[in-house]
Amino acid sequence: SSQTTGGNSWNSVDPATGTFAYTSNQQVFPGVEGEIRGAMAVSPGGKIAMILINGFDLPPTDDFGNNNVIMRESTDGGVTFGDPVNVTNYPSDTVNVRPAFWLSVSALYIGEELHMVWTEVLDQVPNDAGVSYFFTDLRIRHWAPSVNGGVPTTAARFDTVHFSGALPNGTNHLEMDYGVLGVDAEGVLTVAFTGFSGDSTQADPFTGIGYGDIWAVSSADNGLQWGEPTNLTNSVDMDDRYPYISPWNEAGKINVFYMSDSIAGAFAFGDNAPTSTPDFLFLKVDHPSTEPYDFYSAVTERGAELPQGYALAQNYPNPFNPSTEISFSLPAAQKVSLRVFNVAGQEVATLVNGRLKAGEHKLKWNAEGMPSGVYFYRLEAGSFSEVKKMTLLQ
Repeated sequence: SSQTTGGNSWNSVDPATGTFAYTSNQQVFPGVEGEIRGAMAVSPGGKIAMILINGFDLPPTDDFGNNNVIMRESTDGGVTFGDPVNVTNYPSDTVNVRPAFWLSVSALYIGEELHMVWTEVLDQVPNDAGVSYFFTDLRIRHWAPSVNGGVPTTAARFDTVHFSGALPNGTNHLEMDYGVLGVDAEGVLTVAFTGFSGDSTQADPFTGIGYGDIWAVSSADNGLQWGEPTNLTNSVDMDDRYPYISPWNEAGKINVFYMSDSIAGAFAFGDNAPTSTPDFLFLKVDHPSTEPYDFYSAVTERGAELPQGYALAQNYPNPFNPSTEISFSLPAAQKVSLRVFNVAGQEVATLVNGRLKAGEHKLKWNAEGMPSGVYFYRLEAGSFSEVKKMTLLQ
């Protein structure tokens, strides 16, 4: 068989004769616009599923709404396919937030039942100024027709305990994404994905992008409940991304293949950009715990440890040469900026500009090469804003 036009045009070929079944390619998902990613799975009994994500932020409204996961299934080895099925069936007239899908979808059959996972965000609906990419929730979702009444379950969710938006993740990356699905001989499902750790505060010195890790989460009840996410690589100053997990694994194990690079990010531009040679690594480990984990209550239980309000501390040391540390507290996870200005009001450094978890934070500013003198640093988080002065003595 062959496909064109982003996977939404299809034909099949007879391997015995080499001839195509149709004189022209057939549209697999008629009525779908804005498709961005697809997946395919084959069952032992000859079922074939083709899956399409028809949404990225806010695509045009089509026959299946705005953003949805669409599936077509064949029960005769691909000779014919059933009508497209809207797996998610999300409303297209949401007032405040709207589901959208990121750049990954994965599928496999367990026996003759299809399972799939995808990365899903809840986007803030844009105002008249244009499209907003600010998300109010981020989840890796799982679906199978017999699980939870066919309603998707949450395999992993962005929270402030495990993950962080403190640093840029690079083009086409969220704090957790690129999930892939596998199963072991005992029927334990595992999703491997790229994640950015909540305790990561150091960025790549050239790209300014955070280092990723390979994470995984597992389920022992066919995907109804999922355990706590586990950081499989937890590497230092190495960027681990783009995992692939074997669809079938021996009992209690997972086999993962991923890319590891000394330079963080999807790519780097500019003069004198460093050259790296990524490694592709194989990892065989026990699958993560399947004890059910509640992301929402886990964050709430840790609430007593969180600061009760905003606070910006005086940098230390002060005066300094050439680096100093700035501490601040956040009572809730939100978008934060911490910038440094000279006495003329010119911005000379951005220490963070992104979503941070609730809690205590410490960031370093290395002023090497900057002239001695007085500088100001300003923290902005929600409606909170505060400025403090510091002195550099070179």
